[in-house]
Amino acid sequence: MNRVVRQTVHEMLHDRGFHVVETDTVDRIVASSSSRERVLVYFVYDPKVSVKKMKSLRDMLDDDPTKYTCLILVYKATITSFAKQFIATDVNDLNV
Repeated sequence: MNRVVRQTVHEMLHDRGFHVVETDTVDRIVASSSSRERVLVYFVYDPKVSVKKMKSLRDMLDDDPTKYTCLILVYKATITSFAKQFIATDVNDLNV
């Protein structure tokens, strides 16, 4: 994602009372609030967000001991209808 998108995400998080904790990687931002809520912003650089990508994201979250209260998925182009369906049916499995 370009610099403007990342800046907008930072501003959005700040406006909602979150401060950025971690931006070590290009594909994610972790933020937390004073009430200990944690948000993961995940950037998808693939041309399409597929079910395979969503499953790998779910696996990554399952392996992460941190519990997030919210997941924000930022993607550049499109998301497949099957990926949307996966999100709708498996949202509880994402530990978000």
